[in-house]
Amino acid sequence: MKLTKEFILIIMVFLTIFFMASIWAIDIGSSGMLAGIGTVKGFNFVRTPSQQYHLGLALAVTSFFILCIITIKILFSKKNEVAQ
Repeated sequence: MKLTKEFILIIMVFLTIFFMASIWAIDIGSSGMLAGIGTVKGFNFVRTPSQQYHLGLALAVTSFFILCIITIKILFSKKNEVAQ
């Protein structure tokens, strides 16, 4: 599969935004755990600060490793493998 530069750029920007959102989720979860309060109501899948923290942690690890894999692929691929 040929990956165009534009497609790679879009994926990397999306994953960077995804990573920053996960860092924010870790911040909200850890602040809630330290203060002993709950997080924002209204999200059915996040009920406690601990769940918010662990969800953010999982998202951060996943997006970071995908970004690393894409970067390694770009660095070690042949010049004509990534389309102009």
